[in-house]
Amino acid sequence: MKIIPVVDLKNSLVVHARRGDRGHYRPIGSRLSASAKPLDVIAGLLGFYPFKEIYIADLDAITTQGQNDEEIREILLHHPDLEVWLDQGPRHIIDGPPPPPAPRLRNIFASESMNDCHDFRRVSSSRGSILSLDFIGDKFLGPEGLLEDESWWPNTVIVMSLSLVGSGMGPDFGRLDSILERAGNRNIVAAGGVRHQLDLKLLAERGISGVLMATAIHEGTITSEELQAVSER
Repeated sequence: MKIIPVVDLKNSLVVHARRGDRGHYRPIGSRLSASAKPLDVIAGLLGFYPFKEIYIADLDAITTQGQNDEEIREILLHHPDLEVWLDQGPRHIIDGPPPPPAPRLRNIFASESMNDCHDFRRVSSSRGSILSLDFIGDKFLGPEGLLEDESWWPNTVIVMSLSLVGSGMGPDFGRLDSILERAGNRNIVAAGGVRHQLDLKLLAERGISGVLMATAIHEGTITSEELQAVSER
């Protein structure tokens, strides 16, 4: 199972995401980094564990309040061997994403940024495209058809429980189970609420192929040895 650390960018800094309340996110305080600058935080993450992938959410682009293009370019330049999963909200959904500036960049298309299923059809043919099915509480954010009809789903699907992000409440196992039942051989990635090794073990036993994590890593509730044990499953 892949462990993929999350880097949420806002106003050029890495912020600590909590429960999807983006207006109140503040610069991250991490035991792994002395600052909230993106390159410092990523250096701390890679010093903690040799991650192969990283997830970047440009929150300013997602909320249509700006962008963090320069910071993203710096990350791609300094870490060419990392596979970067990038969510830039609605910027590239209507017109389609531009050619990737790095060979290991994968675009994430989030359901919360779509008006209808055809928005996803316009972009889903891009190389390595990833769909994020976004929820806040029990509410699905996005066109219902995208959730109800799995024929729309690409090979990799994130199940994003925004209200659990940074909550320390554990993953939404029930929702993940319901998605797994319909996913066939697709790769399902869990996001939101992971606290410790037991959560990771339970996700791996269910057949989850990847997990997005931030809080547990930065706050030290999981060790690099525990990540290694789960990633080998």
